Amino acid sequence: MIHHSTVSLDYLLSLLNRGRDAGIDTHPGFQSAADIAHQWALLYQWRAKGYTYAPPCDNVTPDGRCAGHEKE
Repeated sequence: MIHHSTVSLDYLLSLLNRGRDAGIDTHPGFQSAADIAHQWALLYQWRAKGYTYAPPCDNVTPDGRCAGHEKE
């Protein structure tokens, strides 16, 4: 069985906060204000589902981590 890797939503929140605090023009990885807004929206959607991790695939546990896939 294989599993996808993921990161915690708290970590992603810290990255978004750093991007906001540094300004989008000086923070690598953020293309525009719309990009940051989209990332915030995803984070809050995942939290509303009860996830503590960013879901890496469609087969996730209640906390958002990959539940595993059969090896092909």
